Amino acid sequence: MSHQDNCTECTRGFYCATPGLELPTGVCYGGYYCTEGSKSPTPIEDILAAGHPSYTAFPYQYLNDKCPPGFFCPNGSDPQPCKPGTFHNQGGIVSSSQCYPCPVGRYCNGSVVPLGTAPSCDAGYVCTGGSNTPKPTDPSMGYLCPAGFRCPSGKHWVFVTYDIDTNFKLRRESCPHYIKSYLFKICYHLHIIICFLIRITIFCI
Repeated sequence: MSHQDNCTECTRGFYCATPGLELPTGVCYGGYYCTEGSKSPTPIEDILAAGHPSYTAFPYQYLNDKCPPGFFCPNGSDPQPCKPGTFHNQGGIVSSSQCYPCPVGRYCNGSVVPLGTAPSCDAGYVCTGGSNTPKPTDPSMGYLCPAGFRCPSGKHWVFVTYDIDTNFKLRRESCPHYIKSYLFKICYHLHIIICFLIRITIFCI
């Protein structure tokens, strides 16, 4: 080889730590990505992509860097997005299992939650966690508010107002989502004391 320009940049997913190598030193570590020319298995803000002739549409600021927020980077891998219904705001993670499920009452339709707070699910729906839509119908993410109940935006419970004396048995049977029966027993035994109250609200957690 007559000139260093004939040398090849360290290949994608690998790093080249010393001069005079015939092969890369090794695979870049998880939690980082190495696109080209990395000298370290854990690069930080290495080689600006802007102006680089081969990477005019590169999605990140640097060719080699810590795994960006909303993505995970296994060993020697390009950044991979957290799956729908999950997120991660800090970056530098290795596995999809490190992405967080979207909180109850909220949805995550991207892999990053701006300002640290996911948007609320729509009124009329209950998001039970891990939802990627404000109107979940997949039971693993949530459900449509049942008939006769009210589901406020951003809440993970439903509630109903009803007459204890006339509708107690009906509401006890129809209240969804594994309501703890002792709540109703307490209410039933107290209704004599509070019979002057025409209506009462029961929360279904």
